[in-house]
Amino acid sequence: MSAVRLRDEGRLLNVLNPEQAYPEEMEKHLASLRDNQESIENALKYNYSNGPLKGTNNKLKVLKRVAYGFRSFVNFRLRIRLMFSVQKVPSHKAARH
Repeated sequence: MSAVRLRDEGRLLNVLNPEQAYPEEMEKHLASLRDNQESIENALKYNYSNGPLKGTNNKLKVLKRVAYGFRSFVNFRLRIRLMFSVQKVPSHKAARH
């Protein structure tokens, strides 16, 4: 956890080294990390996080539940744009075309 928190690739490689001896319970989780090692290294290297994308998806899912019953897709789309503070919200008439 500290290797990821500190974005220390060297420390991560040391932890994921298959020659290191870890308890059996931990090996299962380390194997999963080793399988995804390249992606994890890229996330550390390029300071990438999918947190904002997950947040956006969650907002849309909540909106879909709340907006169940909208009769017009145009109104639903306008609601999404308002929710995400899109600067230019087209007028109702312009959105139809």
